[in-house]
Amino acid sequence: MRWQIVATMGVTVLLAVTDAGAVDFTLTGNQHLDVSTSYDTGYLYDSTSADVLKDGHIGSAYVNNCAVLRVSGGSIDSTLDASGASSVNMSSGFVAFLFAQSTGVINVNGGTVDKLFSAGANAVNVNDGSVSMLFAHSGANVYGGTVGVVQLYSTLDVFGGTVAGVHAFGGSTANLSGGSISSLLLVGGTLNFYGGAGDALNVFVTSTANVFGGSIGGGLWAHDTATVNVSGGNISGGISAVDASTITFYGTDFQATGGLTLDGNTVLGTGVLSGKWSNGTPWSLEITNHAASATIRAVPEPSTFVLLGMGTVGLLAFAWRRRRAST
Repeated sequence: MRWQIVATMGVTVLLAVTDAGAVDFTLTGNQHLDVSTSYDTGYLYDSTSADVLKDGHIGSAYVNNCAVLRVSGGSIDSTLDASGASSVNMSSGFVAFLFAQSTGVINVNGGTVDKLFSAGANAVNVNDGSVSMLFAHSGANVYGGTVGVVQLYSTLDVFGGTVAGVHAFGGSTANLSGGSISSLLLVGGTLNFYGGAGDALNVFVTSTANVFGGSIGGGLWAHDTATVNVSGGNISGGISAVDASTITFYGTDFQATGGLTLDGNTVLGTGVLSGKWSNGTPWSLEITNHAASATIRAVPEPSTFVLLGMGTVGLLAFAWRRRRAST
């Protein structure tokens, strides 16, 4: 290997040329490089920056400290490693493997990332483009674009876009308020479903799923000792409760038909359960599988208790103001 100093766009860049002819580049200080040709490896340090353009290709890129790498075309053919407080902004092109372990901002606004592994303190934002597989060990936000299967070990917020599947493990939390998710699998995590559309929801072990809205079209299955709370939305495709799982529906005007019966708040057997959510929206769903060891409940929405609680707080605040006025 030999070192070569090259002046490009008025900036001196240190290049390492291997015997095979492959070229590395190293940026330090405030240097900037427009990548419009092929490099074997690129190293960005300090407050440097680089733009990977249409005809630019880097085998592997290592972005450190407070450096910024922008990918607007071309490709990172092996690994893009972002560490320290570095940032990556991608609007086009291709990255084979993005290892995001930095505290900076990682934005995917376009292009294609084959595999994305997030492990930094700050969240990864997918605004557009395509991520084939996302391993989220730190926070990740999906606002748009297309994401394949998400292996979730931290926090995921989905506001839009299309996600093939979310597999939530351990102490992870998935918050869904928009977009569409083909498959939802909880293995020890927590799901808060506020909106959007899901094809199927499977809840295992000690996971908790809270369904406040949205649409689940491929059925809901509760297994093991999982807990599911439903207070809104639309669920079709059947409800299944097995093992020692618990499913609770919160609403009003409950009715049981088709062989289903109500014993107080306890739902017995299989059949159709209908009612209204707290906002007055009517709903109806079919319980297709109900093991004797599992629990399904229909609990009246505690709106009366909320009003009583608010009244109590108001009385306490009034008493507190009177006490201050008298002192």
